[in-house]
Amino acid sequence: MKKMLSISTKLMLLILTVSAAHAMALRVGDPGVSFDTSKYDSDYPEMLEWQKAGVQGGIPWLSQSVIKKTINPTDSDGLNAAISEVANAGGGQLRLRNGIYTINKAVNMKKGVRVVGESRSGVKLNITMQGSSGIAISFNVHNAGLENLTVQGAYGTPNDFEMIDAKSDFLITSINFGSSSKNSWLDKVSIINSGNSAISSWNAKHITIRDCYVERSWNKGGGGHGYVALQGSYMLMTGCQVKKMRHISIQKQYAKYNVIYDNDFDQEVSFHVGDAGYNLVENNRITLPSGLDDGWHAIMTPWSYKHAGPGPKNAVYKNQCVENNNGGIRSFSDPNIVYVPEDHYQVFTESHNTPTGGSFYPIQLGDNGTCESTELKPYVKVDNESWQQHSQLSVEQGQTIQFGPHPTTGGSWQWSGCGISASAATERHVSIQASNSCRATATYTNDCGTESALDFDVVVNKPSGQHAYKQHSIPGRIEVEDFDLGGGDVAYKDSGNGNNGNSYRESEHVDIQATSDSDGDYNVGWIADGEWLEYSIAASNSGNYDIQLRVAVSGASASKAVMVRLDNELLGQFTLASTGGWQNWQTLKLENVSIKAGVNQVLRLEMLGGNFNLNWIDFKASTNAGESASFTIEAEDFSSTGGAYGGFDVYRTANGVDAINFNQRGDWVEYQVQVPASASYRMEAWLGTTQSGGAIEVLVNGTSYLKESVSNNGDWDNFVKLSPNNLIPLDAGQNTIRIQSSGNSSSTWEWNADKFYFIAD
Repeated sequence: MKKMLSISTKLMLLILTVSAAHAMALRVGDPGVSFDTSKYDSDYPEMLEWQKAGVQGGIPWLSQSVIKKTINPTDSDGLNAAISEVANAGGGQLRLRNGIYTINKAVNMKKGVRVVGESRSGVKLNITMQGSSGIAISFNVHNAGLENLTVQGAYGTPNDFEMIDAKSDFLITSINFGSSSKNSWLDKVSIINSGNSAISSWNAKHITIRDCYVERSWNKGGGGHGYVALQGSYMLMTGCQVKKMRHISIQKQYAKYNVIYDNDFDQEVSFHVGDAGYNLVENNRITLPSGLDDGWHAIMTPWSYKHAGPGPKNAVYKNQCVENNNGGIRSFSDPNIVYVPEDHYQVFTESHNTPTGGSFYPIQLGDNGTCESTELKPYVKVDNESWQQHSQLSVEQGQTIQFGPHPTTGGSWQWSGCGISASAATERHVSIQASNSCRATATYTNDCGTESALDFDVVVNKPSGQHAYKQHSIPGRIEVEDFDLGGGDVAYKDSGNGNNGNSYRESEHVDIQATSDSDGDYNVGWIADGEWLEYSIAASNSGNYDIQLRVAVSGASASKAVMVRLDNELLGQFTLASTGGWQNWQTLKLENVSIKAGVNQVLRLEMLGGNFNLNWIDFKASTNAGESASFTIEAEDFSSTGGAYGGFDVYRTANGVDAINFNQRGDWVEYQVQVPASASYRMEAWLGTTQSGGAIEVLVNGTSYLKESVSNNGDWDNFVKLSPNNLIPLDAGQNTIRIQSSGNSSSTWEWNADKFYFIAD
């Protein structure tokens, strides 16, 4: 790659300032908002209480609070010390510069302190705490706020829809408003990958949660885990997005006069347990994703009589709800009906006594005077060079570009163009990896509401010759569509012209299509004899590897094969047979293939015969099967559950044994298991039941290998070993093992389970 010339010699200065003066539009929760008194409906006196929800008087204007201290990334001790210093100085702003702040113990907010990040994506409060309980950021004071930053769990990305406790050593609530919390707020805060609940609020009062983004929790099992929980009174939630949690809940005896207004949820709103009534859910867009269990609905009442029912005079009105998990039905969306939750298991009253003014929350968002635009100054940084004041730049493909326009404080930003991700599009400081020439536009809205815009023009010089599209390594999996850059007869050979699948890398002349395989998003298809694909890879260690290839073949032919070469040395050949269709996938395997360590190696897949599809190729260190190979699955450690009755529950016996129960015919649990060696295994299941006619079935990667009757042993919690004779073939490495209830009756409980033991035959 050519070294980039000095930016100052290649860039042309362009500063675009848009001047305007117009009235500032208020937001819900701002000071100065009012309500249309002509729309008051005397049938609903609670309307006057709903108008009081949120911070009393509104979230104070940021421009009217003083910056008392600015700090660089630190840990919880450093944050607590800075918060205390600002509080002792009479309150004001604590500004956090961009970077990662380690939350290794609770951070305690103080009265009158608002903690404000330099940018929402640039300031990350990274929760490294662990334990079976705990709070990362605690509000137990009046008049405190957290703004313009991200709170995130430090342990990766949890599952999407599995309602289990997947990481029980990380049951840490991200943000908690305690019973002494009042007139406090979250504004423009992202909360992602929480350990437990993202937000809890036990008996808090007058809290505003505005323009927040909440996604995913590690622990979404029963017992109050994985919530966005409104558990106080006069709370206002508006302008927020929530997805992939367990519940957005209005719950417990203090939950009264709360307002959930004008949000976008991929999550249900649940009157979950014993609220005090008089809560409002209005003008929200609720879209449940197709991956969610069909037992979820856009608005829910308690699904168990263990939970107290909803309180009086709650109102659900003028929401737009789509349940894609239930075939795309529209629910709770008729604007001529007020839906009133009444009892467990989705019992609602549908009232046609709608508010006379068309809204229970007739807010008026007026203006607050004249507001001049702000001059924007462009700053860019390429790789590790210094910041330069330019808005046009020429770079090499693959270089990292950082945009950091000024001003650096106040206001809000919105980016478009150059593939800037949605999660970063509202930050001042954003970065991209240069791939194609593009224009990025930054739009700045100042504190009084006027916009200014600035364009950055990027010209990308693409290198010639072959180079990596993605970094690949052995051991590891390579998606076949992620072949090298360089074009035809350099990084690949394709006999056709264009991309017949019109998917993924559409400018390349390799045929890529969306796949229906359970692994991966795309496959390479329309393969012809003599074609090949190459991948730049690095092998970390010399040794023997098992190579797996994911293929789909329509029609039999002895001449179909894929040859695998590394730096022109033949590693082996996969002979292909019909799998029964273009999207009927099978995994083929070459065992104990010797590979030498090295970087900058080139892997080539050569196609013989054509007319087949490829998804991925995978390299794992070889293992040798032995009769002593064994493993144990603890029943409660499933990765997912489901079925006719909704799946298994986890419980603890009187003797302190964790186990699973409450299953009927068709219910199942799945386990993602790392099998130590390829062999045929016998299974021993430790089960207890007082019923007759039950059965257990075992499926591996979708194929059933065992079905055995389960005898009545007289005690649900006395686990007795069941030893079926069937052998279960398992390949070394990752396998999906499903255990299923398969008895004679669809209306009785079948059996409880403690563990499953597998031993090579």
